[in-house]
Amino acid sequence: DPRTAIIGSYGRLQEELEAMEAARHAYEGPFEHLRRVLSDLRVRPEPLHRLIGLFEIARFSEHPLTTDHRDEALEALRSVAADLSPGANEARPDANAPAEEARR
Repeated sequence: DPRTAIIGSYGRLQEELEAMEAARHAYEGPFEHLRRVLSDLRVRPEPLHRLIGLFEIARFSEHPLTTDHRDEALEALRSVAADLSPGANEARPDANAPAEEARR
């Protein structure tokens, strides 16, 4: 089921961020958490935006979701995991540039 997979991908994102000491606070909504994570960690904003947007649709709407949506969520999760992996930022010297733009 695509909806379940998308929600599960978001849950996995939360686990990854918690491991990086960037867990979501109880008072934060998904996009509030995103803003804080982008300011604290060197990750590209696009995959986070994609995954969180899909999560909000999957969790809070009855909009039909397809395997294409599921695949998009999984790809976004893989991209974020790659950004969070050790050494990822050294391999991408401009890693903070997109995050800087997203905060403006």
